[in-house]
Amino acid sequence: MHNDLGYVSVTVPVRLVGSHGISRPGFQAVRKGALSTVVANPAHGNAPFVHCFSATDIIVLGVEIASFEVGEPAGGWQELKVAFVTEQTDGAIEGFLQRLADALTASFASGQLDPWYGNLVVEVGWGGMRLVRPPVPGVATLDLHDSLSMTSEEARPLSTQVLESLPDSDLTEIFVEGMRANRPKAKYISWFIMLEELERLATAAEFSHLCTPLFPTKAGRKEIAKASGLTGKQLERLQAFLGNPNHTAENRAEKLCALLNAIGITQVPALTTTTPIDVDLCQRLIDGRNALAHKGTKVDENLLYLVLFPLSCRVMEYLNTR
Repeated sequence: MHNDLGYVSVTVPVRLVGSHGISRPGFQAVRKGALSTVVANPAHGNAPFVHCFSATDIIVLGVEIASFEVGEPAGGWQELKVAFVTEQTDGAIEGFLQRLADALTASFASGQLDPWYGNLVVEVGWGGMRLVRPPVPGVATLDLHDSLSMTSEEARPLSTQVLESLPDSDLTEIFVEGMRANRPKAKYISWFIMLEELERLATAAEFSHLCTPLFPTKAGRKEIAKASGLTGKQLERLQAFLGNPNHTAENRAEKLCALLNAIGITQVPALTTTTPIDVDLCQRLIDGRNALAHKGTKVDENLLYLVLFPLSCRVMEYLNTR
């Protein structure tokens, strides 16, 4: 007998929309998209987008799924139908759908090389969510001026592999908050957190060789502490300072650059440009983040979209696989 709170499937509208657009005198640009599967078409030499998808017997974000279907776009939305292997509460289904939207949004990030017109994000139409209980035997169930206008329409492929390898972490949630944000400052703060999390690894064993401690030997630290003449709490604070592995001969920008290079990120591709990762660029990124605390500071949107966005995307992918 099933639990009174149990549901076996959910149907809900979803859509792929831009987080923001550009509207200026004489120019307007927006972004939209659709969830798709890609089918090869040798006759045309390209793979056309087919705006629907279905899969069975897969595991998505730790949840066993009997069937997963995305329908054709209608009125800007696509109908998502998910049938679960085991019964779920309404709260569990709501949580799953939100995590799915966040994880899919993050997985689509690496293909967005021109985010000035908005980041593509997966939006759930909560008002249209319909839950289905298990069937009961013998009981039926129902259920005038010149201007330039531009729309960027994109399709993002779905596959069983994509679904079963979706990222699900606190970092994913923070990164997606930046993608959903419509203000550059909010985007910068969220995406820079990826770099801050990478910086936390500077003291890990595999990266400790990248930096030179200011006080490398225990004997040297002991000698400095003794010469200070301090006692009690003051001495303890000095000893903690001397032994802090974050205190190195290299400054923050130098350490960040070394970490990025160590994990294989030596350049950032965006649109038709490729930006090499060096100390000067890392310093610009750090200065940009520090400047956000000052009133009236404007974000360098070229730095934000051409460097920080693709860079933070790659760092997030690396951190999610550690």
